[in-house]
Amino acid sequence: MLRVAVAVVSVLTAVLAVLWLTTRGAPPQPAVPTHLDPDGVPDFAAYPAVDPTQYILRTGQGFPVQGFRTTDGFVCMTTQHRAMYALDCRGPFVGAPDGANLAHLFSYGTANGAIPMSFTHTDEPLSPVDGLSEEEAPLLPAGQRFDVGNATCLHTDDIRLACRMADPVNGNGFIATATGTTMFGRT
Repeated sequence: MLRVAVAVVSVLTAVLAVLWLTTRGAPPQPAVPTHLDPDGVPDFAAYPAVDPTQYILRTGQGFPVQGFRTTDGFVCMTTQHRAMYALDCRGPFVGAPDGANLAHLFSYGTANGAIPMSFTHTDEPLSPVDGLSEEEAPLLPAGQRFDVGNATCLHTDDIRLACRMADPVNGNGFIATATGTTMFGRT
C-alpha cells in the first residue's frame, strides 16, 4: 500500500510540474533599446549585423536579391547590379504621403551617392524576380542590422522599421513607427 501511495504522489508531482511549465507562458524577452544620433536618426552602427548569406533569396538573372520580413508586417528586398543598389520596402507606413505602402531607395556609383527616396502605393508584388514570393524572406530579429550593399535596415521595440541607403553623410532613409513615418538625409 505504501508503494502505491508513493507511486501516486510521484505521478501527481510529475503531472503538476508539466502543467506548471506549460501554462506559465514564455519567458519575457529582453527589451530592444533604440539608439539614436543627435538628429533623431537610428545609430545603425550600434546594432550587430546579421549574416547576409542567410538573407539571400535568389542569385540568378545577373543580380542577387536579398531581403527580410519583420513581425510588424514589413518586407524589404534589395538588389545590386554593377554599382547600382535598390531597396524596396512594403508595409504599414503610418502617415506616409498619399497612403503609401512602398518606400524606394536607390544609390549609384562608387561615390556612394543616393538619389532622393520616394513613397508610392502599389498592389503589385514586391519581388523583382518572377516566382519569388515575399513570404520567402526570413524574419529579421529585432535589434539586429540588415546590412547588404548600400542598404542598412533595423527594427527595435520603438521603431517598426528604419532603413538607410548609402552612408550617413550622402545617404537618405526613413523611420517608421507606430505613430508616423519620417524621412531623413537627402530627401
